[in-house]
Amino acid sequence: MNARLEAALLDAHTASWIVHLPPLLRSAKSEIEALDAALYGCMVGGNHIASALIGRLGPSFNENYPPTANHHEVLERMGAGDTYEMWCCWAAIMRARDVRDAERLSRARVDGDSNA
Repeated sequence: MNARLEAALLDAHTASWIVHLPPLLRSAKSEIEALDAALYGCMVGGNHIASALIGRLGPSFNENYPPTANHHEVLERMGAGDTYEMWCCWAAIMRARDVRDAERLSRARVDGDSNA
């Protein structure tokens, strides 16, 4: 294939994607907003789980069993049962929150927002 024809085909292919890009971006933005709202709901649930864990393990449970702790080590220390199962759920929610917060901080830095 000659270079001129190859460039024309590439330009046509690129142009077809550019036409579809705005709807794809709007769709992705809507999906991200929906996921953010769902994650917020999970964090509310995480607060309720934390309340129950405070009742069972004390107010410093998150220092004794941080969400970044190894599940196997926590199981060995805490033992199997409802409290361990609750901790697993709470820890997963907190790790998801940390990912969300890191992404928001990163976006704020790019946007120049000092209030993030």
